[in-house]
Amino acid sequence: MMKRIALAALAVALLCGVDIVATQFIFRRPAIVASCSQTLGSGADVDAAYAAVADGTPWVICLGNFTYSGTQVTFANVTRTSAVVTIRSTSGIGATISGATINNVDYVTFDNLTLTNLSVGTCSTNVQFTDSTFAQDAPGLLFN
Repeated sequence: MMKRIALAALAVALLCGVDIVATQFIFRRPAIVASCSQTLGSGADVDAAYAAVADGTPWVICLGNFTYSGTQVTFANVTRTSAVVTIRSTSGIGATISGATINNVDYVTFDNLTLTNLSVGTCSTNVQFTDSTFAQDAPGLLFN
């Protein structure tokens, strides 16, 4: 599994002309979990909340125990140079992100979520999935 992920990261880096050292897909728990900077409820636009965070600002977007899908989770063309924005569940893995597309996005961590049918595409760097569960018998994670 890790070999496939590393190859996908390399392929994305080569296609985008990105420095390979800066391209990471990390599946581990961060050392410190900050409190919520912002909390979103049912029907909220997670993508818009992520895009609104100023570059260089560490931020934690917490999601209520709902399913977020479709245009709520279409992350695209948000270039950051530092400071990770973390998107996590308010409690355990109660929030679900389904059908997310992540294209040309930098510095985002998906933490303590239930995930299904995610696609990480063109030119995304420093994308992390930590302490999250992929839904059983459902599409998982695609790097394209």
